[in-house]
Amino acid sequence: LPAAAATGCAGDASDSCSGRLHSCTSEGLCVLDADDGTCCVLGSEGCASELFDICAPVGLGLAVDDSASDEAVRDFAAAVEGGECHNVEIGMILDRHPEETRWEITKGRRNSVEHANVNLVEASPFYDPDKRFTEASDTHVICLPDGKYTFTIVDSAGDGLCCTPGKGEGRYALTYQESGEIIAHGSEFGDYAAKTFSVPYVPPPFNDGDGDGLEDRTGNVIPTMPLSPDGSGSCENEFGLSLRTDDYGVETTWELRRRAESGDYADGPVVASGGPYTSDKKYDLAYCVEPGRYTFVFYDWQCDGLEGVE
Repeated sequence: LPAAAATGCAGDASDSCSGRLHSCTSEGLCVLDADDGTCCVLGSEGCASELFDICAPVGLGLAVDDSASDEAVRDFAAAVEGGECHNVEIGMILDRHPEETRWEITKGRRNSVEHANVNLVEASPFYDPDKRFTEASDTHVICLPDGKYTFTIVDSAGDGLCCTPGKGEGRYALTYQESGEIIAHGSEFGDYAAKTFSVPYVPPPFNDGDGDGLEDRTGNVIPTMPLSPDGSGSCENEFGLSLRTDDYGVETTWELRRRAESGDYADGPVVASGGPYTSDKKYDLAYCVEPGRYTFVFYDWQCDGLEGVE
């Protein structure tokens, strides 16, 4: 990269330089390209990232390759500024090596891992352990105009966010704020994981294609609706849950377990589960369950409950 000059960070809520998430140095500086004044996105060391060399223009949060047309950039910016967009939330729980992890959202089906030329809408640098991201949670909201996008999460060590010994247990969740639906989530993914989706987001029907007992998209146990003799749905025993998430919905999960004879709740089979969720969202859930005795188990990764929720 050319010689660089330094300037103060914008100091906004996302701690960013020109709209790039977590791109300030520990000294509170953005690094500027001395030739044209654009902002270098900080990678794991200075501005050495090969994938993200230049920040987007101030206020747009948008970077595109050289083949992208000026008209496409203007259309995207106009849609965002005009409020014609849909919020998606990226929730992260980082492991013990946050400097190995980054994510991106690109326009269309292409991602920067597999393709040299992509239309980059938003991205993070590798997370800085010196900024308290080691085993910490983080959220980021992006407003996307109607269209097709690809979310990609990358781990430079090739071992995902979980569950290598000594690495810790992290996870990610991409959610659609309007409905609170999970678009994609996971923790074990090797080098990278990618999910193409469209907004407005309409979730597909529940499906357990691999037969592991977990719904494929959400990774949860979803009880099926019992059928009456005439083939219609019949629910005589309903489990209901009213939940309002706090500012870190990615931290929240729960299980409904059948009571075990041993008395240890962990021995009981899971008959329903939920989460992770979008943040600051009200959920009213209902499932049909068989008659019996159950234990409801609520988990908060940060161990601070639903902090900040009235």
